[in-house]
Amino acid sequence: MAPRVAMMVLMLGALAACEAPMRPLPTTVCHEARRAAPSAGGESIEVPEPTDAEWIALLTDDEEGRPSSCEELLARTPPQEPQCASDRPRALGTLHPIAPRIVARLHREGEDDVLWVATHTTAAGLHVGPLALVRRTTLGLEVQAIGRHAGSADHAEARVLRTDDAIVVSIESELAGDRVADLLVRSGGALVPAALDEPEVGCQAPARIVLRHRAEQHADDGWTIRTVRTAVLDEDPHAVVLREHLTVREIDAADPDAPPRATHDADGIRRLTPTGVRLRADRGPLAPRRASPARGEIVARARRIAEHATRADVAR
Repeated sequence: MAPRVAMMVLMLGALAACEAPMRPLPTTVCHEARRAAPSAGGESIEVPEPTDAEWIALLTDDEEGRPSSCEELLARTPPQEPQCASDRPRALGTLHPIAPRIVARLHREGEDDVLWVATHTTAAGLHVGPLALVRRTTLGLEVQAIGRHAGSADHAEARVLRTDDAIVVSIESELAGDRVADLLVRSGGALVPAALDEPEVGCQAPARIVLRHRAEQHADDGWTIRTVRTAVLDEDPHAVVLREHLTVREIDAADPDAPPRATHDADGIRRLTPTGVRLRADRGPLAPRRASPARGEIVARARRIAEHATRADVAR
């Protein structure tokens, strides 16, 4: 009998363990419970894709105004600001509440989701709200790191850049005609706006990278100098990598469709090495300079002038 009783005890213990409530991962800072629905045979099925409402409920209050565990956590935690020497936290001004909405979300199989939910706007048109790294488990949606982000919501996208020593979240959007990337660094269970140190430029906080910028200026002789700057964020084991391209064209304002009289193209790679919540660049951004016309371009320009003069003579 003794072996049979022992076996029964073990079986009951195993069943009790199976029915015990599941617990969040040790790295979870807050979560929203979501359990898989049982199938007809009593076995669990795969948890369905979370709805927009479930994503929003993870970081904001519910329909009855009760705050989520993540919202309560943010309310108890003062926002962490990036720091430069003699730097002061930026003032966003009055925040205007809006109906919570998902501004950006990124999902890659096997990785944590990135989720940015806007709950307020500013007078300058920025959107403000919680930003989180979220892991999907059979228990539910479990937040691994959380913070606040204020930025443009125009065509916003999220990216994650990983190095051996850091996880950097990039929120990329359109702002004042440019494409920009705001960078945040994971620090334990927090997402903190990064500070960017650049040679000759100094410290910038919060860190913002220009991914696309176009500018024009007029030369003394009436020509237009058009500058286009583009950049792409990448990663390697030791740094966030910024691949830049710069194009300068001198355009005839009187004949903008004509080939430019001068061009200048430059490519460069900047490495942003994480040190805590700082990103230290090994050099400054590519500096635009006025293009110098090549001999072939000067000859081509002279030929066009001659052709225009010939056509004018024929017309007369």
